[in-house]
Amino acid sequence: MRFLLPLISGALLLSASLALAASHRAADNAGQTCTTQVVVNAFDSATKADLYGLRADDFEASASGRDYSVLKATPVLHNRVLVLADARGAKSLSQARAIADLIREQAPPEMPVAFGVITGQAVLMRRFYSDYDLFGAALANLFSHSHAAPGNHGAPLDAALRQALLLFGQPRSGDTILLVTPGSHDQGINVRKLAREFNQHQVRLQLLMPSESISSGGPLAVFSSWDGADQFSLRLLELASRTGGALMGFMNSDWVGAASSGYMLSIDLPQTDGKGKLLKLDLREKEGNADLFYPEQVARCAANYSASAAKANPLP
Repeated sequence: MRFLLPLISGALLLSASLALAASHRAADNAGQTCTTQVVVNAFDSATKADLYGLRADDFEASASGRDYSVLKATPVLHNRVLVLADARGAKSLSQARAIADLIREQAPPEMPVAFGVITGQAVLMRRFYSDYDLFGAALANLFSHSHAAPGNHGAPLDAALRQALLLFGQPRSGDTILLVTPGSHDQGINVRKLAREFNQHQVRLQLLMPSESISSGGPLAVFSSWDGADQFSLRLLELASRTGGALMGFMNSDWVGAASSGYMLSIDLPQTDGKGKLLKLDLREKEGNADLFYPEQVARCAANYSASAAKANPLP
């Protein structure tokens, strides 16, 4: 018993020392910064066209009432893209084949691309390809396992998207799923839950609607035509915006621009030990207004982030 008090005293001293050390580490971290990469889509509010030629000093970044430096702004290039064709409707499988052929012919050699199709089940390639012949062989194998679903029935979209996320493995900045879908169903998607899974994988969801002529000579401008857009699932629009993506228009020969749209921002943020910071991005004074879609919450001053809609309205 005579050793009890010294032991308690020693434990209290050790506890106090650890607490002091922790506070010092927190103070040190608060003063340290690191560079976080954030992908942002930028559109002209009036024309809905991509905003080109933006520089780092065109952007303003803030979090928790403080301003932070945007060190660099570069176009999204060479990002991994999974093109996922929703072929659950009548005659959609043949359209998915046409989309796949277009992807194979137009994919830039430096852009790693994979393809998937949703019918009665979701069938996806097992990896990304930059080689024309290997991609073609993978397509042939994929469609040998894809079969049309009766009516408009087929694999649930949320399950297909979860399966698609797993293909990316270790996250890379700019990872994108380009979903080609009529977007007229899937009202039962749990948007918040699925968005969190996208955010954990650091993948954004870009949306395209199927077009009757996907290989038209003159590529349509983004948001150029909204025929049928009023039937598009609001839940799907919200899901895309929460991941930093948007409804880009119709599937056509401009799909590469839709898949790699936007800018990669390098932002200097303080290190934090707790939850991520709520990030707010704006453009400095420019003519007209801009719609920005970006990850709103940056986690722990790292490349990882949890995204949500930058604007309240997911359909600009």
